[in-house]
Amino acid sequence: MPNFIKFVFETDILSVIYIGKILLFLPFAALACLHDLRSRTVPNSVWVIAAAAMFPMIVIEAAVFGIHVLFNNAAAGFLMFLWMFVCFRFKIFGGADCKAFILIAFFFPPDLLSFVSFIFFGSFTSTGYVASGFPSFVYSPVVYSPAVYTPAIYSLIFDLISSVPVSAFMNSLLAAAVFSLFRLLWDFKNGSASLVKWLGVEMPFMLPLFVGFVTAVLFGNFVFKLISLILLSVFYF
Repeated sequence: MPNFIKFVFETDILSVIYIGKILLFLPFAALACLHDLRSRTVPNSVWVIAAAAMFPMIVIEAAVFGIHVLFNNAAAGFLMFLWMFVCFRFKIFGGADCKAFILIAFFFPPDLLSFVSFIFFGSFTSTGYVASGFPSFVYSPVVYSPAVYTPAIYSLIFDLISSVPVSAFMNSLLAAAVFSLFRLLWDFKNGSASLVKWLGVEMPFMLPLFVGFVTAVLFGNFVFKLISLILLSVFYF
């Protein structure tokens, strides 16, 4: 099979898998929002069933593109687990929020193997995803020179920042801040403003997390783009 035809064929398969994972995850995320709004808790069964529903997609992906896909997913999930463990210990997030982020990192990972491969071996690998979350199949050895290495490492860092897990995390924080502001204004209007109360245990974070995931899938890292736009505007003028 010619390389170009193989590229188109593989890209279509991975795009279908990627979209399928999104469509499978959204109903469970919406269900988690309802639980969080009603009782501020989300049953573990929601995440277990969500993981079981999406895992066949990972198996198909690994069967088509290689076992390294599983290593990439596992690495992303483990790194998110470590970060969520810190957040949970400092009571930044609740257990349900942490499980949701870990699930997102495992099933929608950045291309960590390409990042590691480039740092240690000076090459990109065909392991996974670019900034939008869709596949990138490139293998190109590079020369360790400032002219080549610096733009390439910046590109990899940009892809990492724009990946679904990082974008969902940052977009969720922005959404939570916006929701908190509107809630504070509403409470202030009714004479019962309490920002500390709303940002504490009563904050149903699954709602901004849901918004953060959807915006991450559709638009990427909205916070990063907003900061970049502000900085460009400042330096331009």
